[in-house]
Formats: sequence, C-alpha cells, structure tokens
Amino acid sequence: MEAVQALVLGAVQGITEFLPISSSGHLILVPRVLGWSDMGLAFDAMLHLGTLLAIVVYFWNDLLEIIRGFFNPRKYPQESTTAWGMILGTIPVVIVGLLFDDVIEQFTRTPVMVLVGSAVGTLALIMAHLRLRAQRFGKVERWRLEQWLWIGLAQAMALFPGVSRSGITMAAAIRMGADARMAARTAFLLGIPAFLGAGSLKAVQVAQESGAQALLATPVLVGLATAFVVGYAVIRWLMRVLAKQSLSIFIWYRLALAGVIAWLFLF
Repeated sequence: MEAVQALVLGAVQGITEFLPISSSGHLILVPRVLGWSDMGLAFDAMLHLGTLLAIVVYFWNDLLEIIRGFFNPRKYPQESTTAWGMILGTIPVVIVGLLFDDVIEQFTRTPVMVLVGSAVGTLALIMAHLRLRAQRFGKVERWRLEQWLWIGLAQAMALFPGVSRSGITMAAAIRMGADARMAARTAFLLGIPAFLGAGSLKAVQVAQESGAQALLATPVLVGLATAFVVGYAVIRWLMRVLAKQSLSIFIWYRLALAGVIAWLFLF
C-alpha cells in the first residue's frame, strides 16, 4: 500500500508543483480524501528533491550559463545578474520560513486554510490573465535585481498552503511585464534554491533522527522517481501551453477545486 501511496503522491507533486494550482494544497487534500496517513518527513523531502531534479534537467543549459556568470561576472554580466537575482529572490521565503514555519505547520494545513490560500492565488492568476489578454506584457528578456526581489516576496506568500508557489510568482512576473513563458521560466529558476534548501534541510533532519537509510526506503525512492518523471513531463507541456499567453485553464480548475473543497469540508 505504501508503494501505491508513494506513486500517487509523487505524481500529485510532479503535476501540481509546476502548474499554478498549489502542490501543498493538493498534498494536504489528497491523503485526507483517500484516508491515508502521513508518509513522513523523509518522503516529503524526497518529493521536493524529485521536482528539483526535474527543473535542473529541463533548464540544464540555462543553469550552466547562470553558473558561468556567477563565477565570471565581468565576462557574462547578464547571467551574473540572474544568478544573484535568484539568490536575492530566495531571501524572503527563507526569512518567512524561519520565522513562521511552526505557525504555518500548526495552523494552516487544513482544508479551510487551503481554501483561503486558493482564493488568494486564484485572484492573483485572474489579474495576471487579464493583463495577458489585454496584451499589456512587454518584451522583458531579463530582470533587474530589485525585480527579482519583488518576485521573491511574492514567492514567500506561497508558504501559505493553497496559494501556489509557481502561480503567485508567475502572476507577479506577468504584472511586471513578462509574457507567460518568461514568467514560468522565472518561477522555475527561482524555485531551484527554495527546493534545494527545503529538500536538503529535511533530508539532513531525517538522517539525524532516523538514519540515512530512511531516505533509501522503497516508498521514498518511488515518490522521488515519480515526482521527477511526472514533473519533467509537466514542465515541457506547460511551456507549450503558455505560448498561447493564457492562464484560463488553471483559473477554471482552481475555481472548480475550491467548489469541491467547500462541498466536502464545509457543508
């Protein structure tokens, strides 16, 4: 049964982490609906590392250029700005996470709170969608450092379940003039330090408490592999869909999901 759960939850993570529909919200709701118990911290850590691996593989060439710019800023100033922008944009989520992690874990991981977070994320997507429909996005090809920081502030809001990290960061980037594809690329690149930090910290915690072998349990590895494979496929699909400059399919899904949550848990 645990292997089946790992397969399902790994697929849920791979799909929802990259689509603007909230992975944290789905990972709270799916086990509750199916009556499953928590798979544990090791499983959660490996899911994050699985989706991190999907981003790294898809954006491998971009990352090589960014790393080159980080170590040689004079020769590659644009790539250097991106590297430092990713670091700067990660600071808000680190600060909020360190200060409020216990509060978030204790008080927000419920269907009602997911519904509230979903409302916030859906409103942000609607505003971004209207901007795209009005064709009010510019030919932004790169961000300045202060813009990375603003997008990072939006990303910090996604610590609240239901908001969607990819959704809120895409919405912020679109409101600042990016088209949908650039907004998605920005959201994915900015997610790399966050995924690496969160996944690594949880993996270290598990290794200290339960031993490194806990990270190599079969269900944990199944979850990691599934999150990676599904996540990579979803990124490829999403980048094609966003070429149409539309977020409507995700807005309608979020509205339908909100209705289901309200029906199941509020009435």
